[in-house]
Amino acid sequence: MATSIRPKRFVNLSFEVIDPEIVISYKLDSIFALAENIPAIVTVQDFKTWANIYINEYGCNFLERSKSELLEMGKKYYSKFFPSEEREQIKWQLRTITTDKSTSFFQRIRPNESSEYVWFFTTSQIYVITQKTERYLLNISFLVNKCSYMGQKLDNLVAENLFLQEHNQDLNHLSDREKEIFELIAQGHSSLQISKLLCISIHTVNNHRKNIIQKIGKKNLSAFLKINSIFPSNNI
Repeated sequence: MATSIRPKRFVNLSFEVIDPEIVISYKLDSIFALAENIPAIVTVQDFKTWANIYINEYGCNFLERSKSELLEMGKKYYSKFFPSEEREQIKWQLRTITTDKSTSFFQRIRPNESSEYVWFFTTSQIYVITQKTERYLLNISFLVNKCSYMGQKLDNLVAENLFLQEHNQDLNHLSDREKEIFELIAQGHSSLQISKLLCISIHTVNNHRKNIIQKIGKKNLSAFLKINSIFPSNNI
């Protein structure tokens, strides 16, 4: 009896090669769709050029610009909306991010030169879509309520820092003894208490106080004393 031979069935193991650009576009579109529902400024940047490739509607509304205007700014986006004294520090911090970690920080943003800066709390993370593609930086910035304790505290810290940058050299005009007395005044000691602590006459203490006021100025002295708690002890 003849044995029938069944024809062999060949399984097609070939796969269609998917264009990486399609994968990138699909994944980015997924991020963009999600970002439109977040009540925060959401941007996606090219990690090498710092240029935005996306900003959500919330960000456009806050910055009072259209998406096309904001994206066409390229690297000028940072100089347009962020204070100069903070830009490089933020960029340095972002450069230290690794792909498996994120970084968070407070930053100030304003829509135009006539507006005041507003505090935001930003979280940034490197986003790698495929191993062979460029890295993207995903930033989500939530508005900090200026009426809150944190908003007021941040405003005060910036004001103090700017004051110190402008007037810190005034402290260099003080003698070592005047700096010592200045620190004790800041700690709340009276002239009598200072005289006993330093084993000098109260008349000498008062003379030093007058010299301090003459060198710093009465208004600046009050400001220095108000923020003196941020100075390290014996390092004024």
